[in-house]
Amino acid sequence: MTRLTFTVSAISVVAYLLPALAHGFNFGSPPFSLKRCVRAFGSRRKMVGGMVGDGTVSETAHPYVLKKRNPFDVHVYYDGPEAEAEAMALREKMMEKFRFMRFYNPRGRPIGPHPVPMWEADFGGYENRHRWDEVRTFLERGHGDLSVLIHPHSMDGDYADHTRNALWAGAPLKLRIQGWERA
Repeated sequence: MTRLTFTVSAISVVAYLLPALAHGFNFGSPPFSLKRCVRAFGSRRKMVGGMVGDGTVSETAHPYVLKKRNPFDVHVYYDGPEAEAEAMALREKMMEKFRFMRFYNPRGRPIGPHPVPMWEADFGGYENRHRWDEVRTFLERGHGDLSVLIHPHSMDGDYADHTRNALWAGAPLKLRIQGWERA
């Protein structure tokens, strides 16, 4: 079973890397880092489905420890009228599908580390941490032409949470975090 799991994991990593190789992405930055591929596909539990008995995502699916508060933020970026319309349509779909999430007012200008306008939502509370895969899968499939950042609130700190612990659906943006403390 171990050999089969390793083989399936290795095949999954290669399948994940092929699009990046074909498009010449930089493997040192999200979302195409080798570390991220191994994290995503290296766990036998995750390969078996990543689910635990009651249908929740395994705590071991993440290489960090979450703070006991809102576990994840979602930022959907847009720049221009067409992208804004697409972002607001995605917001409506998410508000309908993920009623446990809290949605905040759209920001029509860059703010804080966010380089372009965006809207934000969070997981509403620590008890929703197990809904990670559900939200991630929805955004990976439905982000369209938008850039979407999903980041945790971990014990690693803000810089790590917005860089190595972050997941991007769509093109990653350069966040304005140069002055942030690195852990």
